[in-house]
Amino acid sequence: MIIKSLQLHNFKSHPKSKIEFPAGISIIMGENGAGKSSILEAVSFALFKSYSARNLPSLIKTGEKKLRVVLKFLVNGKTYQVTRERSKSTSRAVLEQEDRDGFHQIATGDKGVSAEIESLLEMDSSLFLNAVYIRQGEIADLIDKKPSEKKQLIGKLLGIESLENAWKNMVPLIGHYSSEEQFLKGKMESKETWEKKLADKMEEKNKRDVFIGELNQEIEAIHQEIEQLKTDKEKLDEKKLEYREIKSRLDSLENILKGLKEDKDSLKKDLSRIKEDESKISKLETEILPLNNLILLQKGLNNLNIHHQTEKQILSNLKKVNDLNQVLVSNKIFQEEYHNIEKKIESLLKDKEKFEGTPAIIRSLISDKDKTKQEIDQLNQQISETFSYYNQILESNLDSAEEIDSLHRKLEIALNHKLNLLDQELQDKKGTLLSLKNQNQQLKKPLEELKEVEDKCPICQSDISKIKKTELVTLYQQDITSNKKQMVALEESIEKLDNEKEELQKRKNSFQNINMDILQEKIKTRNTASHKLSNLEMKLEDLKIQNIALEEIESSIKSKKSRLKEIENHKENYFKAKHSLENLDPVETLEKEKNSLVEKIIEEDSRIKGLLSSLELDYFRQFKEDYSLLDSDILQEEIDKREEFKNNLNQLKGRVSQKNSIIEKLQKKKLDLEENMKNKESLHSSLIKIEYDDIAHKKILQAYEQKKDSFIELNSQKSKNEGIQGMNISAIEDLQKDLDSLKDVEKELDNLKDFIKVLNYIRKLFGKDGVQKDLRNRSRPLIQEEARKFFDRFNFEYSDISLDEDYEVEVYGPGGKTTLDMISGGEKIAVALALRLAITRVLSGGKLELIMLDEPTIHLDSYRRQELIDILKRLSVLPQMIIVTHDSDLEEAADNIIKVKKEEGESRVIMDVAREEVPVI
Repeated sequence: MIIKSLQLHNFKSHPKSKIEFPAGISIIMGENGAGKSSILEAVSFALFKSYSARNLPSLIKTGEKKLRVVLKFLVNGKTYQVTRERSKSTSRAVLEQEDRDGFHQIATGDKGVSAEIESLLEMDSSLFLNAVYIRQGEIADLIDKKPSEKKQLIGKLLGIESLENAWKNMVPLIGHYSSEEQFLKGKMESKETWEKKLADKMEEKNKRDVFIGELNQEIEAIHQEIEQLKTDKEKLDEKKLEYREIKSRLDSLENILKGLKEDKDSLKKDLSRIKEDESKISKLETEILPLNNLILLQKGLNNLNIHHQTEKQILSNLKKVNDLNQVLVSNKIFQEEYHNIEKKIESLLKDKEKFEGTPAIIRSLISDKDKTKQEIDQLNQQISETFSYYNQILESNLDSAEEIDSLHRKLEIALNHKLNLLDQELQDKKGTLLSLKNQNQQLKKPLEELKEVEDKCPICQSDISKIKKTELVTLYQQDITSNKKQMVALEESIEKLDNEKEELQKRKNSFQNINMDILQEKIKTRNTASHKLSNLEMKLEDLKIQNIALEEIESSIKSKKSRLKEIENHKENYFKAKHSLENLDPVETLEKEKNSLVEKIIEEDSRIKGLLSSLELDYFRQFKEDYSLLDSDILQEEIDKREEFKNNLNQLKGRVSQKNSIIEKLQKKKLDLEENMKNKESLHSSLIKIEYDDIAHKKILQAYEQKKDSFIELNSQKSKNEGIQGMNISAIEDLQKDLDSLKDVEKELDNLKDFIKVLNYIRKLFGKDGVQKDLRNRSRPLIQEEARKFFDRFNFEYSDISLDEDYEVEVYGPGGKTTLDMISGGEKIAVALALRLAITRVLSGGKLELIMLDEPTIHLDSYRRQELIDILKRLSVLPQMIIVTHDSDLEEAADNIIKVKKEEGESRVIMDVAREEVPVI
């Protein structure tokens, strides 16, 4: 597979990035955290939806709703394009193939696209990551790790680690089924117990069947006796019922006869009282004859009293009306004056409303004017101080904001440029210094080894003379001394540059205190305040004229209100009199009412005198000429006395009116009494004919109840035994079911034993001596052969390379066989890279077109890092290699450079194929 291009939209920190991948070595450069590794992760995501983030939504750029990744790649000469989109709740995947007419769809959906790509590449996501993707530190690990750790690393790449995990994970699985086996064995141990219980229950059931049969015979015999007793009892029950019914009717008849006798005696007494009342009625009728005239007399006297009171009220009202009319006439002129003044004040108040808020507005404007002046003074002071401060920073004497802004921009650009040049120079010198230190460190090791050995080369173990050894020692020492001199000069230069950078940085930091936006805003605010002050002064002049007119209106209102207070009492008297007259009748009406009332008094006087003359009572006749001396209490007493006579008379008449009814009731009671006496004699005769014997009845009842109790007791015993028998039958059935179920358990136990044997066999296959060993034995010669091919291409003086069973490397050179520890740093890098590429080619089935390296120089010292770069320069065996790094030295090995920068949280990709930065959109 060859990658042609990759597009990222809102993937992690990439808002919109497009990257072209030509053939050869592509270096993805950038600082840590710039978003380099996200590009490799996007490739894995596009192909297999594989990612390292905690969840899919976290791949979406912060603040965005959806991501999209488009990858174009070449397989077997055909071009494909995979597109994956993902929002927080939905996903979309499409795989297309290019032909003459463009791209056409061949698979959709996450699963469908992933399956089709696995088929095209002949590898799944796990194999792809192990084969094509070389992770951080893997090259260094193949050099520096212990043999056991290297073996584990290679095993992980080959997938052996998965087999080891499967071997370990099968332990709890086998343990689980072994526990099941023991559980089933425990179940089978209860078989004999259940069989014995079943036999015991069957024996108990047979015995209880015999006992229940005997109980049934006893129950049947008692049942027949009960039926005979029941027949005798029912006959006596019927006689008893008939006897009690007749006895009850006799008792009821006795009560009726008693009641009839009492009613008859009561009616005789009522008839005797009525005769006494008839003699009282005629006497009371004579006593109540004067009652009507006495009531009329009392009513006439009351009416006459009311007429005299009304007459007094009318005369009083006539006087009030005349007095109030006089008040109206004397105060009318003041009322009219008061009304006219009120109208004039109302008109003045309307005029005043036009200027009502003028004083408050004037006070507010004066306050605003003072505040605005203070604000202008403060702003002028701040602007002057800001100009002085900015001129001090810029070392100038300018009085225009535009001039200061222009000078600030120019100086800042120049300062940034100078700082960038200083940073670049510092970085170069520090890099050279670090390289010299590493060289000295590398030179010390062979120098010490030369001092220790006698006549052997410490590297290749070949014979060397003392002169040659001395020349080598001198050469190494001269190189170290020369490097130290350069290092001292570099350190002095770096210190000088650091001091210069610090001074420039301080000046740059002081530039940050210049904020032209704040200065411009203050100038704008001052101009606005000056304009506002002019407007306030113009408004104040206009309002002063309005205030003079307002004062004149207020003076006129004050004088008129003073006059209103002077005549207010006259006005109040006028309206009070007018209001009182409205509540009184006119004079004409009152005069008419007075004359009508006099006529009524005369008529009532004549009527009262006539009534006094007609009354045949001595006390009232004496007042027929002058009734003013008549005592009203005596009159009321006479009326009350005769009212009482009248009430008594009505009661007597009511009682007497019932006389005929009482006579009829008395006759009827006599007839009822005679008839019920005859019925009593008839019922008594019937009671004798029944011949009911209560003692015999009780004996039969007692025998019947005793038999019933025996019957119930036997039935209870039968039910109890049948219940126990039912439990026995149920227990027998349950035991039989349990025994039947053990047949299934026995069969299940046999199957489980066979299954555990299979699991143990499979686990043995997954173990170190099984498939793991087989996979190592099969892969080791293939990896060795491929590693030898790659190593040959690096042009080192070694004839062969081999791997033992633990993947420990041995090389064959001019001095014969040697281990990885005894070769130079550059040779170690070559071996490690050849081994890793060999593993990649074996995993990919020999089709190695692409390899991706993530920070391959990490954990390598400067010497070995440089060796790896030199090897990568010479490595032309692969069509395409993509390397992610922050090491600028790797640029030397690149055919194509892709730079990634992060600004304000967003990653930006810059292509640099021709060593010129060109933004990619």
